[in-house]
Amino acid sequence: MAEEKNTNMENETKETSSKSTMGTKSAKSRKSAGSKKGGKKKTPLKLHRKTVAANPGAARGRSLVLSAVLALVFWLVLEYFLLVPLNLYSTGFWVMAFFVLLLFAIVYNVSVYQRGADRDAAGRKHISCRVSLAASPVILLLFIILMIASSPLFHAKSYASILEVTDAEFDTDLAETLNTDAIALMDTTSAEKLGDREIGSLTDVVSQ
Repeated sequence: MAEEKNTNMENETKETSSKSTMGTKSAKSRKSAGSKKGGKKKTPLKLHRKTVAANPGAARGRSLVLSAVLALVFWLVLEYFLLVPLNLYSTGFWVMAFFVLLLFAIVYNVSVYQRGADRDAAGRKHISCRVSLAASPVILLLFIILMIASSPLFHAKSYASILEVTDAEFDTDLAETLNTDAIALMDTTSAEKLGDREIGSLTDVVSQ
């Protein structure tokens, strides 16, 4: 009987220890699940984006300087390799200006977004962000308007009046020149033909 009691006590002790172990594991699993749901880590971009900058003006100023420096470096690189003429009548100048302003707008908006300074006091998009995004389309639209406005279709009379046209008679004003030594200037092809003709007219000269 004593042995049976000892055996029963040992079994009860094992069951109690197993139950406590199971309870500890379930508590740990519940804690880990709760920590996963409530304590999920946020990315630095989202965390910084939701934090409004203490001084939005200074943050936008730093973003402006950064964007201007990168746009200037990009413009210098393009100018070094492509040699784009700095002329308002050049198509390459307007294309380069479009891409430089586009890069400036992208860098500026991303920078103020990360700094939490892209909104004004009313919660709307700040005017500097809107102006920077609208600069590139405005440049492109201005280029198209200038190209259409300066086309010969709208300036036919101006182009026609560049050269002064005078009436003349071909026989009297442009008399035929018989002596070849009186011709002041001519192209190479005409000079070769005229030289062959002059050499062929020398009948008293026989090739040796």
